[in-house]
Amino acid sequence: MAASLAALGFVVVAWTYIADKREINSRFVAFCVGSFVAFIVSIFVGGKGVTTVRDEGFKGEWQPATARKMFNFQAGFCLLALLFFVCSVGVTRPKNDDTSARLIQLEQKVRVLEGAIRSKLTP
Repeated sequence: MAASLAALGFVVVAWTYIADKREINSRFVAFCVGSFVAFIVSIFVGGKGVTTVRDEGFKGEWQPATARKMFNFQAGFCLLALLFFVCSVGVTRPKNDDTSARLIQLEQKVRVLEGAIRSKLTP
């Protein structure tokens, strides 16, 4: 459960970064929602597995295979969530960032202004 919860936090942080730096589309949102839901299901199923182990342990009937099915489901949903997240990143594109082009234009304007200032200051 802790791994799924930590990965869920990572997905939220990564989504924030990706939304800022890349162009997102409906497929990205769908994969992110799928990832989020799969992590939540993974946490829930892991909790059910822990409850099953606890209940069987209190009855004195605990066996190593008691909650194996639930924990396998938990791992499967966690892996599915990670796969969805990787797919969500794969369907995005880099944003068209015109910052470097604007910086070049500003450098050219500064050179023009420096030339104009020098021509006014020199006799």
